[in-house]
Amino acid sequence: MTLKEIADLAGVSTATVSYVINHSASVSDKTRSKVEKIIKETGYHSNMLAKSLRKNESRLIGILVEDVTVAHTAYIIDGINEIAEKKKYNTILCNLRLLCKIGSRFDDISECQSDIDNEINVLLSMQVDGIIYIGMHDRRINHIVKNSPIPVVYCYC
Repeated sequence: MTLKEIADLAGVSTATVSYVINHSASVSDKTRSKVEKIIKETGYHSNMLAKSLRKNESRLIGILVEDVTVAHTAYIIDGINEIAEKKKYNTILCNLRLLCKIGSRFDDISECQSDIDNEINVLLSMQVDGIIYIGMHDRRINHIVKNSPIPVVYCYC
């Protein structure tokens, strides 16, 4: 179901349907009810990907975690999600699982560079607006994400 199909069923313009969905303009209660009823009946959901391409903004933050099982990580992710929710962003979590790959040999993280690069490419392909990299251990790793076209924030590194 597309925005245009909803508009055709309601007998209104696509702009009016967009106004109803985004609560962005004054629409009469009668028209709003009619459009909302059709949206509910058809199970319409807006296409986030199409919207992000139009606006050149996805409102997605990629969270790249060295290992989600490390004790502090869940609290950091929860804090990120709390702020993202307040700012109307969504998050995508990628877990590198480095604890089982390198254990506590933190200086050997370069062994996993291809895994890190692959996950960064996945996040970039999802058009995230930024990446938050959460480390397992407090150390200097600003060389991990190379030449990123989007902002990268390192946390617990």
